[in-house]
Order: sequence, then structure tokens, then C-alpha cells
Amino acid sequence: PFVTKLLMGGQLRFDKGNLSIFDQRVLIVPLELILILVRGSMKDRKLAKYVYESSKESVIGFCKIIEKKLGTSKKEVLDILMNLTEMNGYGEIIPIKIDYDKKVAIFHLRGLPSKAFFGKIKVTSNTTADVYWCGLVAGGISFVFGTDIDCIETRCIISGKDTCEVVAASKTSL
Repeated sequence: PFVTKLLMGGQLRFDKGNLSIFDQRVLIVPLELILILVRGSMKDRKLAKYVYESSKESVIGFCKIIEKKLGTSKKEVLDILMNLTEMNGYGEIIPIKIDYDKKVAIFHLRGLPSKAFFGKIKVTSNTTADVYWCGLVAGGISFVFGTDIDCIETRCIISGKDTCEVVAASKTSL
């Protein structure tokens, strides 16, 4: 249904070898490529920070384009992001809490494909395993809340849990 809306609205296009969503070129890459990046970031803190910050900034920029192109509210951009998350194969995203006043959000993600790739691995406590995913969420919520927000995992399927849980809030609140 969401893909149909994008296609019908001319927001999802395939043209001369280019795929774009909201006039932003996107690529379909093998999942393994992203997961190799995630695995590498679990071993290298500099890489982890780079992946997190890059993911965050790219989503903030994408949100600005969506808002400008569609004239949507920030809450509508959040709905679009959640639909894109599912459409792009990340799994089902479930908002548990979104507090616009306190600027805190909690999401669960079911079916993140990294579980099949990694299997169950030991994750150090107080460590975000999937910095790519957390960066994406931090970028989207930073845009929606209109302030710099960070994100941590409090539960991860990579460590054998049934869902990932991410908490987004200001650095001082995390």
C-alpha cells in the first residue's frame, strides 16, 4: 500500500538505471554489505561513531527534502519514515512511546534481518550493536523533535532478543 502511494504520487521512480524516492537517488544493495559495516563497527569505535553520525546526518537531510517537497508536518514525516523502514526491508517498526514535549521516543523493531546474518552473538552491555540502525533513528527523531537527539539500543536481536528496542532522547537524558 505505501509503495503504491509513492508510485501513484510520482515519488518512487525508476528511470534510466536510477531509482529515486522523493527525488533522492537510492540504491538497492545486498543486505550483507550493510551488516558487514555493522559487524566492523562493533570492533572499531571510530568506525562506529562514523557510521552512526553519517547515518544520522543522511536521514536529517532526507527528512528536510520530504518536508519541503511534500509540505508535510514533522509528525507526517515520521509516519513516512516508519513506512519507508518497513518498505525497505528493515522489519516492522512499532512506536512504543513518542513524547513530543519531553522529546523522548522508544521504538521496537521486529524482523530486523541482521539476526539471520549474525546469529546470536555476545554484545557487551551498554553497547549499541547496530550503530547504523540507531543513527537512522536518531536522525529521524532529531528532525521530528527539532533538536539534536541521540539513540541507544536497550535490547538487540543480535544478542538473541526477540526485538530490538531503541530509545531516542537528548544526550543528557540517555
